[in-house]
Amino acid sequence: MLLLFVTSLGGWQTEAHPMPDTEIQFKVKDEVVTGVAYVPMPALEKATKLHSSFLTETFLIGYFADHIMARSTKGLDWNTHIKSITIVTQNTAAAVPYKEVEVYFSLTPPSGESLRKFDFYYDAITHEITTHKVSVFVGYDWGKGKLTNDLQSLGIIKADTHTGITRSLPIRLSKATSYSGYSSMFVMGLQHIAKGFDHILFLITLLLVTPLSVTEKKWSDFSGWRYTLRRFLQISLAFTIGHSFTLVLGSFGLLNLSGNFVEPLIAISVIVAAIHCIRPIFYNREVVIALTFGLVHGMAFSSVLSVLDLSTSTKLLSILSFNLGIEVMQLLIMLAFLPFIALSKWNKYRYIRMAMAAIIIVLATSWFVQRVSGNSVNNQVIELVDR
Repeated sequence: MLLLFVTSLGGWQTEAHPMPDTEIQFKVKDEVVTGVAYVPMPALEKATKLHSSFLTETFLIGYFADHIMARSTKGLDWNTHIKSITIVTQNTAAAVPYKEVEVYFSLTPPSGESLRKFDFYYDAITHEITTHKVSVFVGYDWGKGKLTNDLQSLGIIKADTHTGITRSLPIRLSKATSYSGYSSMFVMGLQHIAKGFDHILFLITLLLVTPLSVTEKKWSDFSGWRYTLRRFLQISLAFTIGHSFTLVLGSFGLLNLSGNFVEPLIAISVIVAAIHCIRPIFYNREVVIALTFGLVHGMAFSSVLSVLDLSTSTKLLSILSFNLGIEVMQLLIMLAFLPFIALSKWNKYRYIRMAMAAIIIVLATSWFVQRVSGNSVNNQVIELVDR
């Protein structure tokens, strides 16, 4: 009797902790809606009546293709494509690790149909387990200028417990325009350069010597506003051309360098420019240096756009918008720094210039050490800058 009681208690505890539900996250691109479904393996085993060892990728692709569908408001079926299946195992406090199936799929509407209004059908689990729920969210939404994956709930799919029928979920996204996507890319460009303190310092170190010429291998005094403005514009344009070139190549996957290589190289570029600010090492070649290191800095920018899954024309315009944002913020920073250059008329300017260059060298060296080691712990200089 005691054994029966313990067994029944264990069974009650199992039912008291139902299997987790499914979650689906949409991304709305310019021509297609992509999604990923996070499906608990125990529920999938129960729905398919198969053990996980028999749930091969080939079987699962066919299975989910039969249970995922979108239909336009006019009753036209969308094209459903199961892109890949991933089984993820997570260790938990329980004795048995938790397994989850990630189903990556895309939904493409018929020509002329709205990408933002459709009925979504999904019954991979609910056709067998009527108590199962499917929470549907949208994250990335190009047409609304939502370029992060902050999730917004679209509703819940569940079966009617009396009839067992799983009804579709109406997806009615608010009106969107291409302008929203491009303007968001412009703002992203603004923010990216504003947060890129190393990029800013590289430009500042070159600008510090724009009013100066060289006499006997040393920096001279102020050489006039026309001379200063010409060098100012040349350096800015060269840096722009450099990073724009690699930005385009990297965004289309034609140039793919690891951040572990690019980021330390950016720190080195700042160090070199700061040393040049103290003592000329490439006078009259600042434009070439700005162009060369602009190529390097553009590699860092391109990583932001390489993940954009857009059509070629939309992606090109997105890159242009992003680049315009970078250029506008860069120009604003340079213009804000222009009054400081006027101090070069003062005979004490060289002390200010050398002091700033020394501080920049310390910062850039700390960045280099941090990026090479991959460890920012106990790097007090970086922690101070972050504050």
